Amino acid sequence: MELPNFRYFNVVWGESYTDLFMDGCLASELSPGNLPFVANKTTCSYTIYTTPEYKRIIAKSDVFKKLASMMSVRFVEFSGVSYVGKHGILSQCTRHFMKTFVHEDCAFVMMYPDVIVADGAYARILEIVQSGKRVVAAHAPRLSKETFIPALQDRFGKGKNMAPLASRNLVKLALQHLHPETSAMSWWSEDYSIVQQECLCWPVNQEGLLIRTLNMTPFMIRPYNKTVFPEYNLDAAYLLEAFDSMDDVYVVCDTDDICIMDCTSELDRLDNIKPGKINIQDVVRYAKRHAHSFHLDCLKHRIYFHCDDVSANWEHIASKSDEVVNDIFCRLSKEAFKAGETTYSAPGAGAHKPSWFKVVSPLFWLRQLRELGPSGLIKKLLSKLYFIIMQFLFGKKIRIKEIRELGPPVKQ
Repeated sequence: MELPNFRYFNVVWGESYTDLFMDGCLASELSPGNLPFVANKTTCSYTIYTTPEYKRIIAKSDVFKKLASMMSVRFVEFSGVSYVGKHGILSQCTRHFMKTFVHEDCAFVMMYPDVIVADGAYARILEIVQSGKRVVAAHAPRLSKETFIPALQDRFGKGKNMAPLASRNLVKLALQHLHPETSAMSWWSEDYSIVQQECLCWPVNQEGLLIRTLNMTPFMIRPYNKTVFPEYNLDAAYLLEAFDSMDDVYVVCDTDDICIMDCTSELDRLDNIKPGKINIQDVVRYAKRHAHSFHLDCLKHRIYFHCDDVSANWEHIASKSDEVVNDIFCRLSKEAFKAGETTYSAPGAGAHKPSWFKVVSPLFWLRQLRELGPSGLIKKLLSKLYFIIMQFLFGKKIRIKEIRELGPPVKQ
């Protein structure tokens, strides 16, 4: 099969993300089995969306110069980010990026500044594209940035001098620096996350984690339908509109195959963690509200996050996870039957757009009150109100301007 062009993408703004991008994300992408490998096989380009201040910093770095020596690189400058929010910035930049190549058959590899990629991941994605798959979806466990990044750099170096990150070495290090919210997703944890109810994990001694999740990120997409673009996250309505079936999707089930990590501040998301055990009914409720056919298919897969050979210790844990997942699907089917449906049908594309009906629903606010408590709910409401007022005054769209002088033109 003839290879498409590969178009790589990242969005970088602020000091923290910029440091992570240069010393972690891009450094790991430059491992021999990642960007250098693909650049020798097909036409590639790398597009960096960033603000004017950080464009200058990135362009002067040695790691950027190494990237620019092997493929076409361009900057796209944006501004007006103060009251847009992280996901608003990412979604607007993603749409702009994909529209740039709307007339080209290409594989988009969507990366983020706080993500670390093991060596060989991009070479494997290329193989998967050659096999005919059009989406590669993987789960990136969340790690504590404050402890993981120093440990990573101490062991493997940083920037252009980072040593290749073998998957098992990366997992072994990551297991020592799991984010508190990731730990709260453990089936046996005494705490649970009131937000991340789509992911469950089972620790297997010191060998790794068995993960079952509704949430897997499409890191590579090669859409059939080029007339639609993601309005929100890539795994929301967009997947149902841009691809023919789940047969187009390759789900990464083993970190020996492709290994990707997410680095988040240890202080971030702590408000989501509450004392108590995971409740399967909460997972069912989350699935009914948010999951479509792609998410439900992901939940059926066992994900092996491991730093050694998969031993007999995993068999019992895998069976336990199957029991839990089967229970979730049984409850979904029973609730569908009660509602007069013969089987559970995942919501369609339209179900994943923000709903004003949900916002004004008393049940929604009662659930928020139960999860957050009175003070937490008031804090959330005040924060949302402030954000809405600022967006009304200053707008909720970023301003995008292409900058071409810092990289050679993109090859078509």
